[in-house]
Amino acid sequence: MKKIITILLITITATTVHAQETSTSEQNFYKHEIGVSYGILPSVLLLPALNFSAMTLNFDYTYNFNKKHAITALLTYYQSFLKKWENVYYIAPQIGYKYTYLQTNNFTFFLTVAVGVQLLYIEPNDGFFQGFVPMFAYQISPLCFSIGKKHNFDLGLGLGSQGILKLGYRYKF
Repeated sequence: MKKIITILLITITATTVHAQETSTSEQNFYKHEIGVSYGILPSVLLLPALNFSAMTLNFDYTYNFNKKHAITALLTYYQSFLKKWENVYYIAPQIGYKYTYLQTNNFTFFLTVAVGVQLLYIEPNDGFFQGFVPMFAYQISPLCFSIGKKHNFDLGLGLGSQGILKLGYRYKF
């Protein structure tokens, strides 16, 4: 009788340990990400800015549903001094989708697509127009790379209000 109880206990313990291992290995990703990045050559008035000093400051929060799909909330700030206008700047809140093509321990290859509103403010030299102009904001970045496990360096290529080239930092938790 002792042998049967011992064999039963060992079998139950081994099954429980194996079940715990599979459940933790299935969720091998971080649910939350926060990031900050700089964008170069953002799209203003739906066209890329031709001013190479034009840069954006981008903040984002990402919630990962699983290893492949995530939703992102973004906020972009832009300011540039162009010859035609004294000041051009905008704030662009957006909501986006992130799809991960490939993910390893220290490398992630993904795309992001985001839409929102771009609150453009113009102060021209000639006094012709001054004020806020709400516009459609978008960002399409099909080639994004992230290197690191919890602390990541990001590089993204795309088109939109965040810039053609984005460089930044991301923390995953």
